Order: sequence, then C-alpha cells, then structure tokens
Amino acid sequence: MVARTLAFADKIFRVRDTLNVVMKGPDMRPYYYAKIADEDNTYRKDEVYYHYSDEGIQGITKLYRPKRNAIESYVLKAEKDAFDMMSVFYYIRTLDFENAQMYQRFPVKIFSGKKVENLSIEYLGRTVFNAPSKRVFNAFKIKLRFSIDNGASETENITAWISDDGRKIPLQVEGRLPLGALKALYTGE
Repeated sequence: MVARTLAFADKIFRVRDTLNVVMKGPDMRPYYYAKIADEDNTYRKDEVYYHYSDEGIQGITKLYRPKRNAIESYVLKAEKDAFDMMSVFYYIRTLDFENAQMYQRFPVKIFSGKKVENLSIEYLGRTVFNAPSKRVFNAFKIKLRFSIDNGASETENITAWISDDGRKIPLQVEGRLPLGALKALYTGE
C-alpha cells in the first residue's frame, strides 16, 4: 500500500509511505512487514520478521533511523494473534460479524515499532455504505481501538466499513492523525 499527501498538503507536511506485508499458508499468517516512511523529509524504515512456535509469536523488529545513523532492534512477544497494520485487515476479514453482538470486541496484538499494542476491534453493527463511485454496499461498521498497558488509555482513531458479503472487502478506512486525517477507499468492483 502506498500513502501520500495531496499536492496542497505537501507544502505543509509531505508524506510518502509504503507498507508491505508477506503472508503465507492456509491461515495467511504474516511473516514479514515493512513500513517505509518519508515524512517531511525524514526517512525511516520499520521491519518486523515474525517467528511462530508453541510458546507464541515473536516479532523481531528492526527500526532504521538514518538521520541518527542508527539501527534499533527489539524482540516483541505475543501469545497468539499478533499482526501489523496491514495484515490485521486480513484477520478482520475472518471475523464472524454475522453473529457478533453490538459493541462486541475482538482483541489482538499489534507489533508496532518497539512496542506491542493492544487492538480491540469493536463491532458497531450493519449499515449501508455509499461509495464515492456511486455503488451502494451493505456493510459492517467497526472501530479500531488501540491501547498500551491493557487498555488504561485507549484511542479510537480508526473507523472501517467492511462489505457484508462473502468477500468482506474493506470498503473504507478513515482515521485521525496527529496532523490531519487519512482515508483509504476501495476502488475495485
């Protein structure tokens, strides 16, 4: 996935980000994730290499920081269900929203930089989603709530609409950023 600011915003804070993920196997587990960020002329690269065992999941994380001439390494751990910001959307597509209760939460771990974040995927019911392409979809609405320290301080800065057909396509993802907002739209058929 590639993200970039609009031309008028480049003058304020230029963003050119690329997110890559490699997933394998019948359960589509993540094996590699990279976030390559060029934000306001500051280059950074974060990588996660996933290792699975009977004891759980390890995320061997490397953070490249050329401005400081530094490479930081961390070992992140989770007992089960650990993802990154790309692979978690495949996981979301496997959840049983058909039988979910309103406000039901599905907890997972997110390997992010040098920390493990708690992500709670909250089901907000069914809705009709009007796409910018004028197509209309029946959809599930969800809220992604992030926290550290077992939910002591929770943020809810991402909302998503997932088609309620068998494909469970992420139709739109939107959220608040420290400076501005993000919006990703499904443009396919």
